Amino acid sequence: MHTRLTQKYVDGLKNESGKDLFIRDSLLQGFGVKATPKSKIVYIVECRLKGAGSKRITLGYHPNINLKDAKRRANKALALLRNGQDPVKISRELREEHMASQAMKEPLSVTLNDLMESYFASRQLKSEQDYRKVLKGCFKDWQDKPVRDISRQLVEARFKKIAFKEGHKPQAAKAMRYLSAILTYGKAEIIQGESLISENPVDVLKEKRIDRSVKPKERHIQKRDLFKVIRAIMTECHKEARDLLLFQLFTGSRDSESKKLKWQDVDFINKTITNSENKSSRTHIIPMGSFIYALLLAKFYERRSKEYVFTNIDGSSHIGIVRKQVNKVINKTGITFSHHDLRRTYATLLEAELSVDESVVGRLLNHSPKTVTRKHYIKSSANRYTKEANALYKLICADHDWSSDDGERKGEGDFWSRVTGTDKEVYEFEFEGKFRQTLMMMLFDDSFQDLMKSEAEVDLQYIDEEMSVYTYLPWAYMERNDDWRKRVLGIKVN
Repeated sequence: MHTRLTQKYVDGLKNESGKDLFIRDSLLQGFGVKATPKSKIVYIVECRLKGAGSKRITLGYHPNINLKDAKRRANKALALLRNGQDPVKISRELREEHMASQAMKEPLSVTLNDLMESYFASRQLKSEQDYRKVLKGCFKDWQDKPVRDISRQLVEARFKKIAFKEGHKPQAAKAMRYLSAILTYGKAEIIQGESLISENPVDVLKEKRIDRSVKPKERHIQKRDLFKVIRAIMTECHKEARDLLLFQLFTGSRDSESKKLKWQDVDFINKTITNSENKSSRTHIIPMGSFIYALLLAKFYERRSKEYVFTNIDGSSHIGIVRKQVNKVINKTGITFSHHDLRRTYATLLEAELSVDESVVGRLLNHSPKTVTRKHYIKSSANRYTKEANALYKLICADHDWSSDDGERKGEGDFWSRVTGTDKEVYEFEFEGKFRQTLMMMLFDDSFQDLMKSEAEVDLQYIDEEMSVYTYLPWAYMERNDDWRKRVLGIKVN
């Protein structure tokens, strides 16, 4: 049977005869299709060879290849057959060509998003969330683009647009680092014997020496401004945000790590905080200075979650973004800062004001050790650095009356409204002129009263002098007998 073969004709071809049906193309002599009783369509080519009779070669199956490709293969096969070449060899070459073509199709279809997911699945990446956020923000329109279509020209143009035209050079540099890591991973990806990509197009930035340098951030809160900022944190922020920001300032902890802190990692006996899920993937033990001890103990007494220290509104999970709370502080003080600026402030105060050695600061910040010895052999106890933690608190909080917004000391404070009679006389005799409204009293006085009334375990000797003597005693003298004062406070009672 002869007819003009079209794609529409082949697509609709059915065989209900119960035996193979051969249909030859009326335009291309020797080319045709075979329809099996199960309606499987096979493209074929036939040619009569001198001294060898008629030969038939299978070109491919419909719909794996279309009519146009089948005719291209037919022309090639017919030319070879007419020149007397081996039809078996021709058939093998056609199969290899088809396999190569199929091998090319899969790499061509792998998108940037496909490669990203494969990259993330191949490793435990602490910064995966940041990778996703940055890549989605800078390459949103590339997510469904085949990786092979991401050219050097596209990369260069996108970097220049974000870095120079939009003025976000640090973001552009980070985005290109992340993209480069994923594409380098793609170079090693082999799909059906075919490399996904042969080069990393981000290399164009290095090869053309396009400036990607970003100056290290230096912004931190000046020592002279700390009272203003902390006082505004106390007055403007809700309690969870307040405690979180103070925790970050007094420990130098990263934002994401401090937000996910769990009670199981807080050791009130040894006065340490263990952070095992952090950027460096090393167990990081933070010394719990007296201020952080007081802060966490107060929170533990009131805790809203059995799991997380800093919680969301209903206590069902850890606290989320507190940008609005930070903005309230910024608006009140006029001092701009971020969570990481608090970490930088912590490090700067330790080094510049307290002359703490840089290696110790690095240890407290959980930076990667620079030498093999420090990395593998020196394992210092967190308690070794409690002195630095307490010195930092005294440096930040000295000489201020925290009941006042302007920071000037204003005499006794407001505790006199609760202290009368003999208690007042004893206090005036023992501690006249020494009392001041410390930061710890402003934040934790009520909590510690409740803790002591419930006879909770509180290490008053560990809390610094300001809290245990100048602040604690005014309310400790009330409703307590002499035996209790001797036992808990360790003071002489006449």
